[in-house]
Amino acid sequence: MHRKTTAKLSKPLCFGLALFLMFFISSCGFQETKEQQTFLVGSICLEPEGEPAPGDVLIVRKRVNLSVAAEGAERVEFYAAPLQGQGPGIRFGVDENPDDGWQAFWEVPKADSVFRITAVAHRADRKTSSNSVNVKWAPERVVVDLSNTESRYIRQIEGLPKYFTAEGWLDDERVFGRTGTNLLHVNLRSGGYRSLGVQAWNARLSPDGKLAAYDNEEGLCLVKADGTGKQLLLPRDPAFGGEYIWSPEGRRLLVTYQHEIDAEFFVYNIETKETKPVNTKFENYSLNRVVGWPEDHLLVFNTVSHKKKDGTVEYTESGYRWDLALYDLSTDECSLITSADDGEFIVGIAAGKNGILFERRYQGKDSVTRGLIDFAGRVVWEEDLGDVVCATMSPDGNNLAYVVIEKEDRNKVCKLLIETGRKSVEVRNLLVSDTFTGPFWSTDGRRLLFSHSYLTDGVNRYSTVVLSL
Repeated sequence: MHRKTTAKLSKPLCFGLALFLMFFISSCGFQETKEQQTFLVGSICLEPEGEPAPGDVLIVRKRVNLSVAAEGAERVEFYAAPLQGQGPGIRFGVDENPDDGWQAFWEVPKADSVFRITAVAHRADRKTSSNSVNVKWAPERVVVDLSNTESRYIRQIEGLPKYFTAEGWLDDERVFGRTGTNLLHVNLRSGGYRSLGVQAWNARLSPDGKLAAYDNEEGLCLVKADGTGKQLLLPRDPAFGGEYIWSPEGRRLLVTYQHEIDAEFFVYNIETKETKPVNTKFENYSLNRVVGWPEDHLLVFNTVSHKKKDGTVEYTESGYRWDLALYDLSTDECSLITSADDGEFIVGIAAGKNGILFERRYQGKDSVTRGLIDFAGRVVWEEDLGDVVCATMSPDGNNLAYVVIEKEDRNKVCKLLIETGRKSVEVRNLLVSDTFTGPFWSTDGRRLLFSHSYLTDGVNRYSTVVLSL
């Protein structure tokens, strides 16, 4: 079988909230495994000749759908067995038709046990290759009603200033936010709050919660979380539109200068005051938006093509196709990790340690799918999650939270869904009028913070909530 080497995203084969974990096996036996907090699995993709990966346990609810990338195979057999069992186990499926991809499904026993699922691909030369994953039954989803003030999961933060919106966690007891242009920090235990004494149009909290970058009429500025140490980093520039993100270690900022057609990006070191340009030039592409900074040396961008693949050029407002690209700060090299077709738009939502959250849409079509791909451009999972308005990954990259619009009225009726692998939570009756910030994960991944506005009796009110998992 031929292992895929193309960077092009495959068409949607996988769906569900899963981490892509490949576990290569051989006739010598199986590796030891341990359970991890992973996204909930709806489907699993396997490459029989994929690289070895840790044998972590994927969390499954009721049924798992399997897709296998096995080019050149004549048939693929699927087996299931208890983790400590010998051999591949009991065969539960055979696929001899490659037209719709090699696929099968398995009903997972409701038990506190780990099972090994193995896919074996058979070729015409009688050679075989195999790959497996380890799965376990998931806990049932916990449903929480936001209007239930007695819920042990929900805490409405009382006594906040009017129009307060949360912007992140300072530490376990304090959160950061603003009301209008005034930056504040709030003590969750006492309910007290204090102004940082600065005016800001936008603000970004450093990953360690110790610093806040903000911009105003002066330019890009910095202040410590206690309100001291105010300093101007970069003076105001007409091309600077308030777009900047922190590096994971919290010592650098990636700053965007947006021009009419393209954008420029610079890394600013807050300790040395040095500014380094990021060379994001691709032939026939314009890197116009930052997706995230998942690792100290790695940036993720969205890139837009201004030429069709056949080289022709016609005016189109949205570009011909959108792709994802990585920039390695250690080598100053930039590379595409996807290869969309003309009229296909692969849009980055967020980037974490385990990959990139993205959405895929097509010109002239209403359907939108969302999912996760790894940094090699391989789809981990992809599905129609509904009308998603925002999504975030926890600091360790293992947990996912996203907000879906269910109905639009005077308020948008939304729900917040959280998948941690060990727990699945659905928060219903989340009403949103015109403002939603978050959800922001605490550093330990056990709490979420968000703010929303909602209309009641003709008045636009604001609420800030801490959700404990």
